[in-house]
Amino acid sequence: MGESFKQPLVLLTCLLSLARAIPSPLTLQANPLLENSLGNSLYNSTLTAVIPNDFIITPSLPLDEPVLNRQYTLILSLHVLGTLALDDFNGEQQSQTWRSLQHVSIDILGPESRVESALARRRYAIWGIYKAVHLMVASNDFRSRNYELHWQGALVGYVGINNGLYGALGIRNGTANGTGHSIQERTLSVSTHSLPNTTITDLGNGRINLAFELNGRIIGESDVFMTLFTGILKAAPCSKNERVQSFFVNSRAFNSYLSFKERDDPGPDGPFFEYEQLLQLFMQLPSWMMSHSSQWTEADMVVSVDDRVVGAGFLKWQNRQGMPGADGGYVSIS
Repeated sequence: MGESFKQPLVLLTCLLSLARAIPSPLTLQANPLLENSLGNSLYNSTLTAVIPNDFIITPSLPLDEPVLNRQYTLILSLHVLGTLALDDFNGEQQSQTWRSLQHVSIDILGPESRVESALARRRYAIWGIYKAVHLMVASNDFRSRNYELHWQGALVGYVGINNGLYGALGIRNGTANGTGHSIQERTLSVSTHSLPNTTITDLGNGRINLAFELNGRIIGESDVFMTLFTGILKAAPCSKNERVQSFFVNSRAFNSYLSFKERDDPGPDGPFFEYEQLLQLFMQLPSWMMSHSSQWTEADMVVSVDDRVVGAGFLKWQNRQGMPGADGGYVSIS
């Protein structure tokens, strides 16, 4: 896209793909260096509070594909995690693919490695994508990989993050095996159009205004995205219509935090500050930031329903003794 501070505007279009299944068995080659080399640093310090230790991922060796664009990978991951978090956390997750027009793809596949195979719980997909992207950020390694997902020692599914030129989990020309099933696909379009200061969103529960304001000091790109990812991870188990009275995410691994509170007393009939609105803030903040600034900075956020403020919060920098500063903090689209 060339220029810096251009805006990725998320437009989702549901597509029907050709009927396809993944040949079974799918063989993944483990890459122990990727996980073990991180020791007790970035990888371990954030996850234990929100993902049980019984859930692990096993990455494959890098696929023979071009290196993924870092920023587009983070943008697509944010959208996928937020979209999954809006659904039933403990519900069944069907095989699904999200593709970016900027050549990033995220695939979810059940343990039988076939299109008709589903993950028993949606949380496995959420945890798996979070851990996979966290590994990429921690090791600064954005090469295409597939990941086995294991819960309490059992294989529960697969996640693939690749350049989108192949089928699900990076395997080209899968066959339908006579099932007639097709994998659900969604396409993410990244545009250079700017967002207005206030985003009006129809969530089916009144006129929702999401307002953003950038201020304060610079925050690194990794801090912004990983703190938002962790916020989604914490919010995901809650029902999207559940009331948010206070919400706080403070990770030892990153230099920023999120804090939100309900505004005033909504009374018995509301409108209320709800988790769906909170997740929409997380999903839209980076896009808005790219549209309005050349840097990743602190931000204030306000949610209004029918012109009444129901909730507000912020993304803030916190300086930790002995921790490195922001990683440049500049927004760019390449």
